[in-house]
Amino acid sequence: MIAAAGLTAADELTLPSCSSGIPFFCTDAAYFKRGDRYWVEVYFRVTNRALQFVRSNKGDYSASADFSVILFESGSSQVAGDTQRLRLRADKYEETTSSDSVRTGVMSFPAPAGDFSLTVSLCDRDTNMRSKVEVKFLIPGLDDLPSLSDLRFEEQGTRGRSRVYPNVIRSYRGELTSIPVYFEVYAEEEQVPLDVVYRVMKSQEETAYQDTVTVTEAGTAPVEIDIPAEAISNGVFNLIVGIPRDEGDGGDFRVARAKVFEVRSQFFYWGKDVESAVDLLHYIASGSFLDRLRKAGPEERKVLWDEFWKEKDPTPDTEENEFYDEHVRRFDTANVRFGAPQTAGWKTDRGRIYIIYGEPDQIESYPYDADRDATEVWYYNSLGRRFVFVDELGFGDYRLTEDY
Repeated sequence: MIAAAGLTAADELTLPSCSSGIPFFCTDAAYFKRGDRYWVEVYFRVTNRALQFVRSNKGDYSASADFSVILFESGSSQVAGDTQRLRLRADKYEETTSSDSVRTGVMSFPAPAGDFSLTVSLCDRDTNMRSKVEVKFLIPGLDDLPSLSDLRFEEQGTRGRSRVYPNVIRSYRGELTSIPVYFEVYAEEEQVPLDVVYRVMKSQEETAYQDTVTVTEAGTAPVEIDIPAEAISNGVFNLIVGIPRDEGDGGDFRVARAKVFEVRSQFFYWGKDVESAVDLLHYIASGSFLDRLRKAGPEERKVLWDEFWKEKDPTPDTEENEFYDEHVRRFDTANVRFGAPQTAGWKTDRGRIYIIYGEPDQIESYPYDADRDATEVWYYNSLGRRFVFVDELGFGDYRLTEDY
C-alpha cells in the first residue's frame, strides 16, 4: 500500500512503488481533508534518463511525457483521475542521460473515503512507450475527531517554498541533517491543546527516536516535524504518528498513521555506521580491506571509502557512479525479496547470488509437493550459469544446492 493507517509498528507497510517497464518512474500518494471533502495528492518522480530526448534546430534537447492517474473503487468504477503533461529540456546531451536530473510532480483531486485501486501511468510522447504502476490505496474516514491526515515525506531544504517538494521514493541519501515530514491534525475547539507523538521504529521492538508535538489550533492544524539525522542510521525505518488515548482508556494510540522510509547515506556508511558499510561491501571487497575499514578513524575511513568506489566507477569523469548505484540497488532488493526468518536478505544464498550477478534471465519455480521441496532454478544465459536453490526446511530459507 502506498498510503496506510496504522496503530502499531507491525503494520504491513512498504516503500513507494516503481514501474517495472520503460519508461521507468516512481509514484507515491497521500490523503488530506479540505473542509468536508477528502483530497488525494499523487506524486511522481522521473529522471531524464527514463525519457527519449529529441534535439532541436537550436541545438538543445527536449522530451515530453504524459502522467495519468486513475482512482478506481471496488467494482472497477472510476472515482477520479487526472492527466498532466511533463516537458523537460536539456542544454547538453549528457544531461539527457543523467539519473541525477530528477523531475517530480504532484496531481491533486477529491475522492471519498474507502478502499481503492490507484493506477498511475507514464507515456513517452516521442516513443509512445508506456509503463504503469497499480497499487492499493486506502483513504480512511477522518470525521471522527481528533484525527490525522496521511504522512508526506519531503525533500531536505524545501520548507517554506511556494510549492510542495515531496520525496517521492521516501529514500534519503547524501549528507543528511534531518528527515522532514508533513501531516495535518483535525480537532474540535474543545479537544485542543492536543499532544501528537511521532516514533521512528528500526524494527517492531526497537525505537530509534521519539518526540511529541503539541497542537493548539482547532480545525485543520498543519504540522511539520524533522527527524534528526543523528538519531538514525542507514536502513529501513517505520514512522508512526499517533494521538495517544486519554489516560485510563488503555492501549497505545486512538488514531495513528504509519509509513516506511529508508536512509542510504554514504556519509553514514563511512561516518558512524561502519558495520553497515562492511555489510554493503561484503561480496565485493577483500577481507583485508574490510578489516582496515573497521579499524580506521572517520577521516581515514572516508578516504578508503571514496577510493574504493572511485576505482569501480565506469564513468569517473561524471558525478554519477553507476557501479555504486547498481550495487546499492541490488543490496536493497536482496533485503526486500530474499529475507528469511532471522536472516537478512543479503546474507541468504539467493541474496548473495542476486547481489553478485544481478537479475536472472529466467527463474523456474517449483512449489513444495510430496516428492520435492520447494525449489527455484535461476538461469544467467549470457554467463552460462545456473543456480538451484532448495527450501529444505520449509521456512523460505532457500539454500544453494547446485551451481553450474
